[in-house]
Amino acid sequence: MMKAIKINKPGEIYVSEIPDAKWKKGYAVIEVKALGVCGSDVHAYAGKSPNVSYPLVIGHETAGIVVEVEDENRYGIKKGDRVVLDPYLYCGTCYPCSQGRTNCCEKLEVLGVQTQGSMSRYFAHPLSHMVKVPDSMTWEELAVTEPLVIALHALHSLKLKKGEHIVIIGAGAIGMLAGMAALAYGGIPIMADIVDQRLELAKTFGIKYTVNPQTEDAPGYIREVTGGRRSQKRPGLCRADRQSGAHRMAQQAGRASDGSDYQKRIADSGFPDRYNGRICGGGRANLHRPCSRGKDYI
Repeated sequence: MMKAIKINKPGEIYVSEIPDAKWKKGYAVIEVKALGVCGSDVHAYAGKSPNVSYPLVIGHETAGIVVEVEDENRYGIKKGDRVVLDPYLYCGTCYPCSQGRTNCCEKLEVLGVQTQGSMSRYFAHPLSHMVKVPDSMTWEELAVTEPLVIALHALHSLKLKKGEHIVIIGAGAIGMLAGMAALAYGGIPIMADIVDQRLELAKTFGIKYTVNPQTEDAPGYIREVTGGRRSQKRPGLCRADRQSGAHRMAQQAGRASDGSDYQKRIADSGFPDRYNGRICGGGRANLHRPCSRGKDYI
């Protein structure tokens, strides 16, 4: 038996004893060394996630050391390797998967949401959903790889170029990572949030331009910062609350992708709207492509 963090029902979380992780062909068992606590974990605890079935072991932002794996495998993963996990388990055969949209898989399961999570001493996971990482990265850095990849995916989707202004709506963890990555790409991030403390924190990360749309003229500020051009890029890294002023600011500053726009694109292309219009920023394509560069931004 091993210890795990388990939610029995909303509001009831505890350290539980669960069966040891078991190796099987195509999988590896890792010793978990670092974990991030995601907003979805908090939502599961609060009973605010419609996708969660209780009881549930939570956790999906995971890094660890491989302790059991078959000697020969196509992924080159071996015992002792340091890895991060891709937590988005897709079928690989449905139409969205056939188009490379694995995050829209019709049978998608996410660790710690639709299936048991990785917040345990050991965890068994498909080799196809593991990425080897450099020894130079600390466990604390590796724990934020998954949210960093979501931020990078947003920037890559927008094709941010050097010198372009980008308005980031929401100064949470992913918004902050997007801002720092934008700086690394030579972009000029403008961070918008209704919590002043978050905006002050953003400045400590080198994000010079910040605005609170509840208390300031955000569209006017953006026009001033950009010399009247407004923002060339506007990712939606939060669900913009239409009462907060963020959504109104985005619409006045230019076209924004706050999730509702993405919902329409899913509907138009026939992909399932599994997350009520929210961008599901994972999927194997997302985690595997940027990971080799992601370490440069942590």
